Amino acid sequence: MPFLAVASAVLGVGTLAFLVLLFRGAFSSVSDLSQFMAGAHLIASGEGAQVYVISKLFATEQAIFSYPARGGVGLFVPPFGLPWLMPLAFLPASIAPDVWKLFLIVCLSLSIFVLRKAFKLNFTATCWLTAFICFSGSTYEALRIDQVAAPMFLAYCSAIWAIRAKRPYLAALALSVFLMKPQQIVPFVVLLIGARQYKTVLGFAGITAALSAIALALVGVEGLHNYSTLISSCIEDNRYMVPIISCTLRGQLYRIFSNHHDVINMFTLAVCCLSYIWFLTIARRLSQSQHWLDYGLVVIMPMGVVLSPYCLSYDLLPLVPSLLILMTQFEATLPPPAILLGMLLTMVFVIPFSIFIHQDWILTAQVLNPQFAVLFIFAVACMTLYYKDLRKRVAAEVI
Repeated sequence: MPFLAVASAVLGVGTLAFLVLLFRGAFSSVSDLSQFMAGAHLIASGEGAQVYVISKLFATEQAIFSYPARGGVGLFVPPFGLPWLMPLAFLPASIAPDVWKLFLIVCLSLSIFVLRKAFKLNFTATCWLTAFICFSGSTYEALRIDQVAAPMFLAYCSAIWAIRAKRPYLAALALSVFLMKPQQIVPFVVLLIGARQYKTVLGFAGITAALSAIALALVGVEGLHNYSTLISSCIEDNRYMVPIISCTLRGQLYRIFSNHHDVINMFTLAVCCLSYIWFLTIARRLSQSQHWLDYGLVVIMPMGVVLSPYCLSYDLLPLVPSLLILMTQFEATLPPPAILLGMLLTMVFVIPFSIFIHQDWILTAQVLNPQFAVLFIFAVACMTLYYKDLRKRVAAEVI
């Protein structure tokens, strides 16, 4: 087994490195780096209010990276997440693609190191983790289009380690990186509230307030208004956010009921808000256990992704710790058929299968999104584990 684990890790790293080099030349046709740099440049030049004006943003993207064949990419990072992008304003455009790609790879590597420390993984387990992350379609997509998923994954892993190490304010700082995509971290914050981790929650709230004040100074009231207008317009205009490719309940319903977007938006928003109450109730019960964090990551986070307003395939890396806990701490209690079925279903997120599914299913008008279907099954299975087993474990620990 150690040899197989090492061989898988080496093959995974080699495959991912090859793919990164292969699509290095694709920057001229597809990359999300342009939106981040354009936003940072507009703010640095005193035009922060124009960050959320699509025409101005696209013009700035073309001015920084002149690739006429590529259309612009909209920037939907909320104002309080913009300060995290500001260092990009000082990065020369000539070296930006390579420096950014290297930064993403470093973040990914550090994430594995932090997870190893957080969960005290041995060498063999670390090799399997490395292989899984390198073969993950989420990793591939995040690196291919230069998304911020890798630094956010590092922040998430760091927050988990900090909570385990009893360093709540460091965890709060790490979680603040998710202000670039706040919908992804709300279920985790709800878990912290339910588990009475008030130092981390208050620290996170304080950092959010500070970044909000900075954002107000950067974009002004006009910028806040432009952001609100942009988000409101995207409810009707789906050209930029493209919710149909989201692997969430909302994205799946968009595929089934293509002409009822208003109803879907209201319904899924209501379901999402109600789910937070559900998660809070679960977290309250889990707080009685010393293993509340592990249990919460397994039970709450998968369903949190499924019911999230917006989550693309490259945003799924934060589910890795949930899978890691499931396969290290619960493997002995899971039925072998369930483990085998899980391994087979997971293939929809593993390259090369994930690439074909992305191109032939997710980006087309197919009614079913296979990745959503698997995520939904996974989330329901984790909730079933909670109601059939974990509640009894927590009760036994209390006694």
